[in-house]
Amino acid sequence: MALLSSKIFPYVKSYLIKNQSRPLLVEGAGLLPHLVKELECPTSSYLCLTPTADFQKKHYIQREWVPYVLEGTTNPEQAFENWMQRDILFAQMVRKEAMKLGYSSLVTNGSQPENQTAEEVARLLKLSNKNRINI
Repeated sequence: MALLSSKIFPYVKSYLIKNQSRPLLVEGAGLLPHLVKELECPTSSYLCLTPTADFQKKHYIQREWVPYVLEGTTNPEQAFENWMQRDILFAQMVRKEAMKLGYSSLVTNGSQPENQTAEEVARLLKLSNKNRINI
């Protein structure tokens, strides 16, 4: 997963550099903390939002394309479990790396309404217009 992120990042980096004069909200596994650090991104401008293991499993299985990914496996249930364990470890690694580099990290378990999570993100990123967040 980290190797794939490193391969994706040059494209993301190019986009971020072209648009650095405007605020951006971007997401994805290609935005690993150590890669973002290369852009000299201020710690107040980057946040890792990662799921708890339970949240990830519950919501990932609901994605309509997941069965298509698993259909070629000999044991789809085990394949899904292995996939989730890999992604759970990846999320833990991202959180640790973010903290090590001084970036904020927020773990979501889905218990808060989306707007409350958005407000917490806005607070952590010190966004002045957090009262205008509509989800």
